Amino acid sequence: DFKVILYFPLRDGTVGSATDLKGLLSYYESGCDIASVKTWLSGRRGKDVLLVFDGADEAKDLLSEKSQSVLLQLLKARLLPEASIILASRPGVCPDLQDHCSTFYEIRGFDSEAIKVFVKSFFKDNPPKIKEMMTALKEQPYLMQGAYVPMNLFIFCSIYKDGQSSFPPTITSCYSNYASQVLLRECKKEGRKCHINPDLSGLPRDLTQLLAGLGLLAFEGLTANPTSFIFPKSTIQRIFPSLGNGEISDSFFKGLLQVHAGKKGYSSTSTFSFSHATLQEFLAAFHLQLLPEKKQIKFWKENLENASFAIVFRFFAGLTSLSSNGLVEQLVRPYSVEPQKGILSTNQSVFSTPTASLSIPAVCDYFNPHLLFLFHALYESQNRQLTRDIVKHLNNIIEFNIYLSPFDEM
Repeated sequence: DFKVILYFPLRDGTVGSATDLKGLLSYYESGCDIASVKTWLSGRRGKDVLLVFDGADEAKDLLSEKSQSVLLQLLKARLLPEASIILASRPGVCPDLQDHCSTFYEIRGFDSEAIKVFVKSFFKDNPPKIKEMMTALKEQPYLMQGAYVPMNLFIFCSIYKDGQSSFPPTITSCYSNYASQVLLRECKKEGRKCHINPDLSGLPRDLTQLLAGLGLLAFEGLTANPTSFIFPKSTIQRIFPSLGNGEISDSFFKGLLQVHAGKKGYSSTSTFSFSHATLQEFLAAFHLQLLPEKKQIKFWKENLENASFAIVFRFFAGLTSLSSNGLVEQLVRPYSVEPQKGILSTNQSVFSTPTASLSIPAVCDYFNPHLLFLFHALYESQNRQLTRDIVKHLNNIIEFNIYLSPFDEM
């Protein structure tokens, strides 16, 4: 039994930037006497206290040995050494967590039975859809693996609910389809008639501007140091100046950004976040594909092998089909024995000659996970010519010595 249980979402700026106990407790500043609580906790050395930190995957930098974060100090028992700590995360950061945990439980998402239960519940008012959807999902193993992630399964159900008899082929197209449905639903609520394509092309001007702004917000958050998943009102007003200084309604964002009341209610300072980190990654990729090609190439030249942007790159590949010659050169750069001399026309091999020298490794591990990113990007891009050209250079046997999260197994 614990005398005190304290919950801290790591995506919150106050929690993520805290370097001492006082800074951490300021998350509760409107509900307690911070100085008294700090004294009580320190005096007990954390005994009979449970600290729950949520969203470690959204704050990976806080686990770095160079970090001055209060989280790392607590995990290393430099603060409150007798406290019990629960640290929750999406699967992607699990290997790092194991270095700091004495007991490790992994909930990889839904199992096959939980998927059936969720689908049955979602379509309880339309039972025939249950079997139809499960059959359609099993016909696409790539998506079926993704269904073990609850957010993905919700999106799949939402897509199928809208009269679909089959699924889009990629995760990118599923997220695009989902975003189009959310926008259409919100427009209907406003009594507005408009057509929204599942791939988000040809949107009305105001919706195009909304997605561009949300994409910029998502991108800025993911590239911030530390990464930001919760945004203050001032940031929203900067990106969307038309909102002015008044109260901001969540209806403005058409269901794609959530408004959170301040600790003293909606009349106080509000914060904003996307419903899920993966949706933020999708919108960040949406922003990237709107940039001039030179800026896209510069960003991926610096971040292509950064695991933090692996899912962003997968979405980016799906949105752009990897049709840019310059981006293809960046994609194969880690394997190029000779400098690329330029890419030929789309009807020819993507390499400078049919015998261009590439050395693609036969092992994929933590030290070089790029091969995994490459495979995902190729599938999401649906660029068959590029895929054929790269496959020719693969080894007959490839060994994966790497932890695979549900996202990696898709």
